[in-house]
Amino acid sequence: MKKKYILIGASILVVIVTILILMSMKPKLSKPESVVWDPQGNRFLISNSGNGSIMAMDENGKLSEYIKRAF
Repeated sequence: MKKKYILIGASILVVIVTILILMSMKPKLSKPESVVWDPQGNRFLISNSGNGSIMAMDENGKLSEYIKRAF
């Protein structure tokens, strides 16, 4: 019975750690410098001088990486 509780506790811990890791991996702005509107993609393109990437932001505010290392 005790092993069952240890297994459940370990499983919960693994889920929590996985969620925290995934949350930290979301694209983030790093010293955003300039913003341009991309009418074809219906999104904003944002340059990040902090990590040299270009991010795309859709009309819902969702960020995604457009170019990993632009400069």
